[in-house]
Amino acid sequence: MKKIFVMLMCLISMFSLVACAPDTSSNTFPEVSWIGEENADFLNSNWGDTLEQVKEENNSLNFAEEPGIIGALANVDGYKSNVLFEFDEENKLFKCFAGSYFTVDDERLNEFYMIKDKLTELYGAPTRDEEIWYNNENENNPDKLIESILLKHVIFNVVWEIDDTNIVLYLDSEGSFVAFEKA
Repeated sequence: MKKIFVMLMCLISMFSLVACAPDTSSNTFPEVSWIGEENADFLNSNWGDTLEQVKEENNSLNFAEEPGIIGALANVDGYKSNVLFEFDEENKLFKCFAGSYFTVDDERLNEFYMIKDKLTELYGAPTRDEEIWYNNENENNPDKLIESILLKHVIFNVVWEIDDTNIVLYLDSEGSFVAFEKA
């Protein structure tokens, strides 16, 4: 739970960072892929890359920058999102996020499953795949699933633990996000 709280706080930082990004009125974001280059940890970057290396490796993105963090808007394999790269005190990449707040409510679950399918295709079966119900009222009623998400009765949490990377896909009432973190 602490890890989820930390990730949510990072997403709030990301949201404020990307809010300073250039004009998005065209509604077209650069197209990128979860793994842009072969053996990359996230987009075209690897753990330990410097901020300047990440900007150079992902030069199709128009970054906004704050100390230790850069962010941009991107369409990641069909997932329109805020993308955030976080750096440690030695200016080395150690955490990345992609979060979506652009999806309308009734498309949110479909988007989550699209991302889950893509990540499963790339990384294999998840280590953990759970629905966490806080109010079981509609747990056995699939027609009420989106309503349950919006009412904060359920969250979805999917985890992949691979090589030197942990990946968390998370869906709640605010939207979905994917976190990549150096293991």
